[in-house]
Amino acid sequence: MNLKLIDRIFLCFLLLFLFSCESLEFLSEKNQINNQEIKIKDIVENNTKINLNKDPINANIDDFYSGVDLKILNNEVAFSKIKTFSTKRKKTQNSKNLISFIYKNQFIFLDLKSNINIYDLKNFKLIKSIDLKTYIDFDNTYPTSIARINNNFYVFYSEGMILNFNLKGQIIWSKNLKKIIKTPIKIYNNNLIALLGNDIISINPLNGDINWEFSYGSSEIFQAMGGDIVNLNHLLFFILPDGRVGEINTIFRQKNKSIFSEYDFLPSINNSSDKLHSFDNILSYFDQRKYLYSFDIGKNKILLNREKTNNIHSYKFYNNSIFLLNKNNLLKSLNINNRKLFWEIDLTNLVYKDDKIIQISSISRSLIFFFKSGVIIELNSLNGNIISSHKLKIDKITHLLFNSNYLILYHNDDKITLFTQ
Repeated sequence: MNLKLIDRIFLCFLLLFLFSCESLEFLSEKNQINNQEIKIKDIVENNTKINLNKDPINANIDDFYSGVDLKILNNEVAFSKIKTFSTKRKKTQNSKNLISFIYKNQFIFLDLKSNINIYDLKNFKLIKSIDLKTYIDFDNTYPTSIARINNNFYVFYSEGMILNFNLKGQIIWSKNLKKIIKTPIKIYNNNLIALLGNDIISINPLNGDINWEFSYGSSEIFQAMGGDIVNLNHLLFFILPDGRVGEINTIFRQKNKSIFSEYDFLPSINNSSDKLHSFDNILSYFDQRKYLYSFDIGKNKILLNREKTNNIHSYKFYNNSIFLLNKNNLLKSLNINNRKLFWEIDLTNLVYKDDKIIQISSISRSLIFFFKSGVIIELNSLNGNIISSHKLKIDKITHLLFNSNYLILYHNDDKITLFTQ
């Protein structure tokens, strides 16, 4: 082999080595960039304010989606604990959707062993206990949600059984759908709406008959938890537990097509944190705690198309806004119509690490935030300034209801506690 050929081979190896090093360095820099959250610059909203209007509370119904009846809150007055109840939850039971009712001066509480316990609100003495287990055919089933229409109550079980009963303990009707029910039942137009895997069903509350039923595919169900449902006028919009989205025209009782139901959303293995929200004529969807979509249903128009948010740990919709709490406890309020920023506020000194927004309500011009840690914060809706804060002697809250002067908290996975001011 002559020296010229050797020199050429050596030169080729040298160039290849240098190119490889530069390529590796480039790839390393690219990966570093990809692993970093790109800071999103927010545009300030100057033309509109957070809407504080409340939908009227329908006293004839109760379900998981019912609004918070918050009329009076004095953060300078401590809450008094009345009583704590156990839901008798087993570790294998994933139900966190049960709700309790305050109805006709009675506290009505369903535990996971199918006992309906009715207490007098004046002294919290047990008036009556109704055992529903004798009407259930399955050993391993458990109640996943309860709803009320007037004097009739409906309990839904994980394996698909529905019981309709009254407070005398009489079973009016029962029905076995033979499908898993984990998503809370919604009452719409005095009908019961159930999401089951890849199906949506409307049930007549008077006799248990099926009004209509639609299926969205026949694939194997990997996730029974999750799912959400909202309505705009006569349209029902939903996310099924298997992740599919759809909508139903309840007047014509048929599937409806719009820019929402035809949209190609990003696939997700777990959609249990995904939520829909409707306000005025706008439908919003927060997907994977990262992507915000908004649709003008009346105009069949996309307003926000997969708008990305960063580092979100917890969120909650409220009227024309979405409140985003990031992992550094910075709270932002965005307009769901255009993603512009109403305001932001640092809550580091008030809330805890990994805290979550459980509920939002309003009084006068204030926004009231309830957190998983038991912290209650009152903020000025115009600028986000902190007005007051209070800490309940309780934490690990998963759900709450305000009814009359009573605060009902679900916490520690298997407890319900009542407070009053």
